[in-house]
Amino acid sequence: MKPALTVVLAGVLASVAAMVIPPRTEPPLETGSANSITSFALDHPEWDALTEGRKDATRFTFNHAWHVSENSSDPRLPLDCTSCHQIEKDGLGLAPISFDLHCRSCHTEDLRTINVAPGIVEPVPVPHGDPSVIRAILDAKLAEWITLASVAPDKSVPGAAAPIAGGKEAGAEIGGEGAPAAQPKRRGPRGSQSAKSGDTASTAGAVPRFTSSEELEEWLASQRAAVFDKMFTQCRRCHSGAERSSVPGEAFTVPPPALPDVWLPRAVFSHQAHIAMDCLQCHGDIKRSTKTSDIGIPGIASCRECHSPAGGAPSTCVTCHVYHPKLDATVSGTATIDDLTDRPPVLERDLAP
Repeated sequence: MKPALTVVLAGVLASVAAMVIPPRTEPPLETGSANSITSFALDHPEWDALTEGRKDATRFTFNHAWHVSENSSDPRLPLDCTSCHQIEKDGLGLAPISFDLHCRSCHTEDLRTINVAPGIVEPVPVPHGDPSVIRAILDAKLAEWITLASVAPDKSVPGAAAPIAGGKEAGAEIGGEGAPAAQPKRRGPRGSQSAKSGDTASTAGAVPRFTSSEELEEWLASQRAAVFDKMFTQCRRCHSGAERSSVPGEAFTVPPPALPDVWLPRAVFSHQAHIAMDCLQCHGDIKRSTKTSDIGIPGIASCRECHSPAGGAPSTCVTCHVYHPKLDATVSGTATIDDLTDRPPVLERDLAP
């Protein structure tokens, strides 16, 4: 073959190859990115979240399978996915889960009550949220108990302090009329009885007479500790990340659930566009998911059922990937082509030898 013909054929083959085989990026893309994709249906890689085996690290206990079980004896089950998962106004993501909006109707009994002195101080429901808020409510109820005890002229208010022989004062036992005689003064609560089933709080004996602020603080700390101890056990049913305080009488800590909003950060997915679908068509694994760590997103094979030439739904790159993301600028941005391409300014290029 003549050298000139060889050159021509080589050029033709190179041109054909350039059209058929997209060029690889230079330098290569970061790990987890694909250098060349010719078809979503043929060579698009599986989602990184699945190939890397990512898990939901939220320190929270949740069992999807139990909530969607059709064999449960609980008449409130199974739940529909939309009972908890609502589409955001933009139609893309799902709105955050809220205990008050999505859980309270079934799990009200899990919160119990703050009941520092049954029959003496009116109990209040435990609010769901910051333990420091619960601490404030608890302290207000303890202060109410102390106030009732201090203003009572006799034992008509259970827990009221009453005089004893010799003119000395001590705390009387809970029980009102017919209560046992007052006992000598002691530091801290003098006796206890269990709160009724379902209460989170402790019931102590009488409110003692305090001879110093230290005695008062010690008593308050012991009352708080009893409440928080029972409450902690209850909260840990769901909040596996809750931790006890190292300081007696201080509220435990509960890290807020931190479920990622997006598991496929380099793509755009519209739940609104798929609203006609049964959620379990794509998220069927949820019916077998008993661990919070399960992320529950479908694999690429599920998407290809529709998004392929055979399925008929769009499968071009821009179906899921936005190359010009929307900015918050109301009129115009400030970036130049040189900024975006990382090139030297035009003037410097013109002056270059």
